[in-house]
Amino acid sequence: MPANEQALSRVTEIVRDKKIDHVVTGIPRRMNGQIGVAATEVLEFVEKLRAILPCPVVTWDERLTTAAAHRALRDAGKKTRQTRGYVDQVAAQMILQSYLDSRAAKAAFKSDQ
Repeated sequence: MPANEQALSRVTEIVRDKKIDHVVTGIPRRMNGQIGVAATEVLEFVEKLRAILPCPVVTWDERLTTAAAHRALRDAGKKTRQTRGYVDQVAAQMILQSYLDSRAAKAAFKSDQ
């Protein structure tokens, strides 16, 4: 099974087992905001997810999250060698937190009106 199909299968399994109601996927846009090769591949994967998952799949800008994750780990006193396995996890947490913060801000704005 190709890696892409394995990832689809695994995400589907997690969504169903954990009863997840949204999937947030980072989009690696270029610094100028354009969509490059990597982002195109992610968007193709997202379309496959949307076709099979029972919940919405949201895309979110992930620019600079890897750099921010490195900085956060360094600020926490972690050495570069110690952080290799954690950078992507921390970046993913930052992407999700950014999305959740945005939703909360929109909800607060709507309730103020």
